[in-house]
Amino acid sequence: VFQSPAIKLHKHGRGCGGVAVFVRNTLLKFVTQVHCAYDNMVSLKLSGDLLGLDRDVLYIAMYAPPYKSPYYKSTDTTCSIHSLEHFLLEQQENGDDSLILINGDLNARIGEWDWPSTEDGDPWDNGCAEGETRKSRDKVLNQFGKILTEFFATFHCLPLNGANRGDTEGKFTFVDSQGNSVIDYAIVSEELVSCCDMTFEVGSRVESSHMPIQ
Repeated sequence: VFQSPAIKLHKHGRGCGGVAVFVRNTLLKFVTQVHCAYDNMVSLKLSGDLLGLDRDVLYIAMYAPPYKSPYYKSTDTTCSIHSLEHFLLEQQENGDDSLILINGDLNARIGEWDWPSTEDGDPWDNGCAEGETRKSRDKVLNQFGKILTEFFATFHCLPLNGANRGDTEGKFTFVDSQGNSVIDYAIVSEELVSCCDMTFEVGSRVESSHMPIQ
């Protein structure tokens, strides 16, 4: 188990966030933990041999507390997605050229943001039928969503939500009596999309408002 503990914001009550990643014993030989000094983030280096790639994959599981959460009063950032950016830049400065795979609850709503087109006008091979665009049942673009779409452009990565044969509708990942949204993501490097046959799905559950993504 690899984990980043929850952050205690008040003397009473439960902590904020916390991330845990469970890895099968048979896969541990392909996995190396990468030190990450940022809260609510676990980073692992996956050997390219595991996926049949000539480059390793930097896997990051994270949680971003929502906009204006009390958590940000005790930090030097107003959005944990910025912390993710800083971490990846630090890795690149240290010579890490790994592909990127990110998943978690980012509390970011990107609405119907769509995959960019390549120079010849054709969509990237994202698992959807040729000519189709990314879809989402969540039409809202919030403050964190704007930051996340800028992140996509900076690091040349893309969300699989609503743009893969397993999730052609962009299903809600958070379902609650107060409202539904897409805030849990699987995000991958552009190159990883083209070299791996990936299927992304949103499952269902009754014990949590967050739906499992796989």
